[in-house]
Amino acid sequence: MVTQMKAAFRAFWAPCLMVLVLYVVPLSFPLTSIQEARRAEIVQEAVILGNWLIPSLNGEPYVVKPPFHIWITGVFAWLFGVKEAVLRISSFLSALGIGIVLYRLTLKVCSRMEIALLSVLILISAPKFFFFSHRVEIDMLLAFLYFLSFYFFWSYLSEEKSRFLYLGYFVAGLAALTKGPFIFFLFPPLAIYGLLYKDRRIWRVLFNPLGWFLLLAPVCGWYFYAYKKLSAAAFYEFIYTDIFGRISTGKRDPFWHYPGALLLAFMPWTLALLYRPGKFLREALRGQQSLIFLSFLVPITLLSFTAAKYSKYLLPFYPFFALFLARLIFSQLENRAFPIRKFMVGTSFIVLMMVAGTLVMEYHSNRLRFDSLSAARPYLSLPYPYYSYRKEPNYLLVFYHGGPIPVVREEDLKGLKPPFVLLVETIPGAEVSLPRSDLGKLAEISPFYRKKRRLLIFVFS
Repeated sequence: MVTQMKAAFRAFWAPCLMVLVLYVVPLSFPLTSIQEARRAEIVQEAVILGNWLIPSLNGEPYVVKPPFHIWITGVFAWLFGVKEAVLRISSFLSALGIGIVLYRLTLKVCSRMEIALLSVLILISAPKFFFFSHRVEIDMLLAFLYFLSFYFFWSYLSEEKSRFLYLGYFVAGLAALTKGPFIFFLFPPLAIYGLLYKDRRIWRVLFNPLGWFLLLAPVCGWYFYAYKKLSAAAFYEFIYTDIFGRISTGKRDPFWHYPGALLLAFMPWTLALLYRPGKFLREALRGQQSLIFLSFLVPITLLSFTAAKYSKYLLPFYPFFALFLARLIFSQLENRAFPIRKFMVGTSFIVLMMVAGTLVMEYHSNRLRFDSLSAARPYLSLPYPYYSYRKEPNYLLVFYHGGPIPVVREEDLKGLKPPFVLLVETIPGAEVSLPRSDLGKLAEISPFYRKKRRLLIFVFS
């Protein structure tokens, strides 16, 4: 019997350890998108130029997002160097933290280790979760802080120890310092739960002056400092693009985009919803456990009223949905007297294959970007000033150059004194007319980044 248990233990944990290895592998991949390069360059300029309180992008102040991600990632970069793997450590550790907190929360909710392990397996098998665990982005850090704050609030409701309440608000403050007002989606589910179940403890959570001070003071202090140092115009993109643009932009995605995206993100596990979910839902909506269901249903419903929809906004709700699915699947297995140990071993192998497949697909889908970057990087370290012609440069070029690349217009180019390097991005076959004839074409990389784009590199030496 002991031998069988050891064999089952090895059969379960061996695939899990291999999944962890697969999560580590892509940390050293080249940057894969302009958005990722933008975040990486902001951190690079904080480390090199010292722009920690007022971040900059390509040499210009950039206050679209608060700076907590920059501080966390920048510390690693300052200690270990500005490298892809180092810049991605904060996202990887955040993903690891979400898994640990999800395991602990599921144990508190269900008191079953098997359900806790299954919830983590379901979570880490989601392609988007895997993808953002190795991106130089704020989204995984936000998801971790969002979920950790909820975990502390749940602990307060369960144990009524004030330290959990204030820890929840403190972590929520860090989330606000990461992505502004997004953390406020955490509170409507709590309020609805309090109204539905007449739980007076909820009002002690929601109407706590010291708690709200812990949440608002850091982010409001930073916004006030940035406003005094810059001006209201510096926040134009944040107010009109990130807030009003998301709510009322002319392009409206379907209302059901977010629910559909969440269901697809957790295939094949969401197929369990097709098999007699009514009884389980009635059980899941009893007492404090219903807060898990409300914590992904209510925010997703609110987000569905926005115009522009982005699937990455669902990341903070992934662990709630993974816990919900794990409970649903286990309730169905127990009703059918299915051998749980065999199911867990089989699930670990399925998750391993899913993550491996996602990694292979990601690598091949970015192959063109990897190859074009490899071709361009030798030309980005020449000992001359660099300029981008007419438009903002691709931030991948800025990051791998190692610092800002100013933009020059036609009239500015005429007066530039050599030596310098000029970067021109255009479409293949397009005629490039430069206002001076003393520039020699050093290289042409086509396609660059995308199939219908090329990079021309001119030099005057």
